Amino acid sequence: MVLKKKVIKKVDISKTDSSISRQKPNIRLQMSDVENDDYWWNFKGYPPIDVPEFDAIDKNLIINDIQSRLASGSLPIIEIPENLLKAIRLLDSPDFDFHRVADLIERSPGLAGEFLKVVNSPLMSRGYPIHDLKNALPRLGKVKVKSLLYIYSAKMNLKGNSLFDELVADIVNHSYVVAIISSYLSQRFFADPDSAFMAGLLHDIGKLAILKSLSENFNLPKKLDFKVTNETFAYIFPELHEQVGVYIARHWNAGETVEAAVRHHHDVCVDGSMYDDPDMAEKLSYMTNIGDTCARILGKGRWIGPVRLFREAAVIQMDWEQSWTTIEYLNVIPGMVDFKIDM
Repeated sequence: MVLKKKVIKKVDISKTDSSISRQKPNIRLQMSDVENDDYWWNFKGYPPIDVPEFDAIDKNLIINDIQSRLASGSLPIIEIPENLLKAIRLLDSPDFDFHRVADLIERSPGLAGEFLKVVNSPLMSRGYPIHDLKNALPRLGKVKVKSLLYIYSAKMNLKGNSLFDELVADIVNHSYVVAIISSYLSQRFFADPDSAFMAGLLHDIGKLAILKSLSENFNLPKKLDFKVTNETFAYIFPELHEQVGVYIARHWNAGETVEAAVRHHHDVCVDGSMYDDPDMAEKLSYMTNIGDTCARILGKGRWIGPVRLFREAAVIQMDWEQSWTTIEYLNVIPGMVDFKIDM
């Protein structure tokens, strides 16, 4: 099937839940007014945007095809390069050595730079830069290192498809930001920042797997005369990306609570009886949902409508304290995410 441009059609993205641009306001702290419109987490949203469509794309065909492949276990897997798979296996061993892991990672051009960029980000930095991967990995810790290996592998699986290059970059950078925000918030509101980082980094992995499936199973054009964005797939991603994400997370043995966060990072309707640790599954899903919402408010991700963060279901479930210290804690976030990981 060949995808062709149809027309620019105005689509009400608010009905599909999908990038915004917002300047950081000059915030003036107040003791109790978390609903103050000056705070970045109270966002008025944007009107519907114009979205390019394809005249030969049949969203129902694609959805049915991918659901069929999921059911039969034949959906293309995001493969992990051999040297990175060895690194992950080392990390899973009880007596792993970060120096050996660093040696394996350094075989992949560009990957070491991504690790250094994350370790020197505001979330991880301790005031002095780290330039040596062997010093960076212990700072990040085992779980974060594994998470970064997974997302890098996903990017590499889609390398070379120029049609999706910008979209893949947008999805990956959004995922990094969600990971950083979720991990930061977890230092105050949740007991496991490392798991929050992994769940945030992998929450949209299903989108990358869908793009991989489209690349391999459909006859796509080499280029189009408009930019392919999240909104181009506004009627495909929402239908599929959570269940495809769970499929990939399970294949990677990411753990059932990360699977829960991938599955429920939009609906936050977690059936705790499905998990050995229901409290962890629920809270990790809530943290991922909040991280995703915050990233999108700050222009790091898809379009988003009006948001009053303290009225969001996940925040209510987490029972955040509406206090001066909470306001101060949240006000740090915009300055933490002003960076981009290069493809």
